[in-house]
Amino acid sequence: FDVRVDGDICVQRMAAIGYGVTGTAIIVMDKNGQLRCASVNGDTALLVAELAAWDASPLSEQARVDHRGTAIILLAKLRSSGHFARF
Repeated sequence: FDVRVDGDICVQRMAAIGYGVTGTAIIVMDKNGQLRCASVNGDTALLVAELAAWDASPLSEQARVDHRGTAIILLAKLRSSGHFARF
């Protein structure tokens, strides 16, 4: 997935890259365009799956279902585990 993170003071976009059985990496782009990366742990895997399902859904469903809350929760969980501290 690749989603816009509205309302965050540091991050403007968040994306995920899956590496099969190896896992998933989350990449965020800050307001200055710099990229930062973190591995996903079991605590955040469900949120990643939810955002991936939203991204894979038809555009009509994407427009109807709000993903922003899930993206904000995922970013907060990653921050609380030491990733993407407010810069």
